[in-house]
Amino acid sequence: MARRMALSDAIDWWAPPTARALGRVALSTLLLVVLGAAGGAVTTVLAFWAAGITGSPTQLLPFTSLADARLLLPVFLVVGAMVGAAFAPVAGWLFLRRVPLWRAVVEPAAATVLAAGAGGWIGIGVAILCALGAFWVAAARLGWTHRRAALGAGGWSPSSGSGTPSLGSGTPSLGSGVAWPSVG
Repeated sequence: MARRMALSDAIDWWAPPTARALGRVALSTLLLVVLGAAGGAVTTVLAFWAAGITGSPTQLLPFTSLADARLLLPVFLVVGAMVGAAFAPVAGWLFLRRVPLWRAVVEPAAATVLAAGAGGWIGIGVAILCALGAFWVAAARLGWTHRRAALGAGGWSPSSGSGTPSLGSGTPSLGSGVAWPSVG
């Protein structure tokens, strides 16, 4: 069965085998900055397009038509690239280390565009806040849903009912760390 590629696998592939840990971290962060800048630029343009569809152009921007708003396309690209370059490494290291690469890229970007479209009904400020919030919520949700796979079999999960994490023994523990008595 083919294994899915996670962000950490892509980073391992790019790093030479003799690289030190600090070099790998720096290379990984640089890769995240570059990819975040590109993704942020594209996502910002799509988000403003989505917000422009749901809201009126005069409410969204101080122009009378969308043709005049196209003059701001370079500004959208630069601002989106700066935000993406700042947010991608933070989200990547905090939440997305064990997430499949395609999901780490597509889901936060889609959430950003959809939230900007939803916030476009109210105005540009709300559209921007909705887009930024949706990015962080989507990244945190991905990190939360993929943390169980990283724990492996025998790991602790909130649904196991035990008070403390099991260290892989398969035996649930009470809140004080005492094992359950065996029956039979």
